[in-house]
Amino acid sequence: MKKTLIAASLGLALFLPQAEASLYNFSYTFGSNTIEGQLDGTLQGDNNKVAVNSMQNLTFNGAAGPALLPVFNADKFYSDLYPASYPIQPGFPTETTPWLTLDGSYMNFLACPVGDCNNGFAFIVGDSLAAVLGGTAYMAGSSWGYTHQAFVPANWQMSAVPLPAALPLFASGVAALAWRRRKAV
Repeated sequence: MKKTLIAASLGLALFLPQAEASLYNFSYTFGSNTIEGQLDGTLQGDNNKVAVNSMQNLTFNGAAGPALLPVFNADKFYSDLYPASYPIQPGFPTETTPWLTLDGSYMNFLACPVGDCNNGFAFIVGDSLAAVLGGTAYMAGSSWGYTHQAFVPANWQMSAVPLPAALPLFASGVAALAWRRRKAV
């Protein structure tokens, strides 16, 4: 019985959706400009919202950006820096996690060099800052297209980096070993 429970637990752990850290490719196109890169984040239970931990491999119009750009929750960052101008509105969370969604429906995200957030970029959609600004926005400093314009969800692409092909093979091997062990008992 104990072995059956262990095998069942292993099977469930392998196949049930879980919030886990993963790599995601993203790109956003505005005008003739494209910003793209990879981020490390944790997909939430809704299979859309991603808590962003870090960004890497950033490019703007094909030119390499910084190796690693710090990320922030835009609401928290701007409300701390300019509390009179950008207070967090009632009903919005006061968290510090930077968020992006696969479909672009909620973006509470700022990436900028330490000490120079005028030369970063932000996605503002459905958060407190969007309410204060009166709509969605992609805002960027000179290295990222120097703009402040409405965010266009159709121009946003974000998807998980595919798992290596060996992982499903490994999982099926573990399941086969568990089944074989069970048959031998």
